[in-house]
Amino acid sequence: MGADDPPDESTSAPPTPGATDEGEGEPPISCGAPDATEPNDAAVDAVALNDSTTGRLCPEDRVDMFHVDISELPYRLRAELELESSLNQSVTLALIGLDGEQVLASETEDAGVQVSADVEAPGRYFVKLRLSDDQGASVVPYTLRWHQDRSCRVSGCAVALDGSPLAEIYVNALAYENDSPSWDIPFWAPDGCLAEARIDAEPAWYFQFIATQSSTRAQQERFIRCVNREHIELGALALPDVGALVPVEGLATLAIDDVLSLETGAVALDFPLGLEESLGGVRVPTSWWPYDAVSGAPVLATWAFAPWGVKSKEAMGIEIQDSLGLSSGDTVGFWTLGSRDVVLEGEPEYESKGVFDGTTIRPVSGGIRRLSWLLVTRGE
Repeated sequence: MGADDPPDESTSAPPTPGATDEGEGEPPISCGAPDATEPNDAAVDAVALNDSTTGRLCPEDRVDMFHVDISELPYRLRAELELESSLNQSVTLALIGLDGEQVLASETEDAGVQVSADVEAPGRYFVKLRLSDDQGASVVPYTLRWHQDRSCRVSGCAVALDGSPLAEIYVNALAYENDSPSWDIPFWAPDGCLAEARIDAEPAWYFQFIATQSSTRAQQERFIRCVNREHIELGALALPDVGALVPVEGLATLAIDDVLSLETGAVALDFPLGLEESLGGVRVPTSWWPYDAVSGAPVLATWAFAPWGVKSKEAMGIEIQDSLGLSSGDTVGFWTLGSRDVVLEGEPEYESKGVFDGTTIRPVSGGIRRLSWLLVTRGE
């Protein structure tokens, strides 16, 4: 090229540092000044984890590690990580063993995650955060919390009266906190069984097992107290099929079977929303009774009803044409299930006192106000 020739426009200026072939590159983003937890990229540098700790990760500082000293057993450690979801940055949260390397539990999410692990020996354990290698150049602020996980595991299966398993069971667990209903957790059991469903340690829980595919099956309930990492085994829970439901409109007396009858015509029954005003019941064999005794009084007989939750503001009269092994003048107690108001007592609700007159058992006054499960006990 001669001195007078114009410059060659194909000749480019020196590349900008950090630029890509497409010219779209940017300098690596900086985390800025180290946060209060740095340096903490390895177990040897891990800092003590407070109840709640804030920090940040970025491409040039992808790892933060913290330590937790545990002296009392049994112990289940739970760590909870909160991220700013709008950043869409994946972070792995891991619980690390005493050697600073063994991963006890690990999860990766882009908004928030929690992990738990059982601690088998006292000592120093670690919580590790790692920003995924394939993430973009963003600073990721986080909040990290930890606490002792005292949650319990609950297992149990819904069955028919012949012991065969039931499918499509919905289980609702209602937590009681400070003596009041607080929140509920739904569990879905396609094969009819809960397999170590985890619940937090609270004063009490109310579990309700519901057969979603049948309107003629009674429901089942259990009151549970979770103290500290227990495995609560409920076993097999019967959800009896009561057979055909009988319309009760205009019916003075509903005969449940040859023994039990209900004076339905004398009260206004309140049925669950959307259900026809029809009832059914079945006497439950001894092997499937939910309780053998209530408040120290032995159970003599049990019936289950469907649909679950039918109520009456006035007490409904009942008659039992069976001595149930009683002598004339002996008294009984009538108890029902399904009242969440008495969940803290952990037993059925007392309805009324009855007496055997030598032929029939009737309430001394009143009767029952709830049709769920009826338990008849010797004495009150």
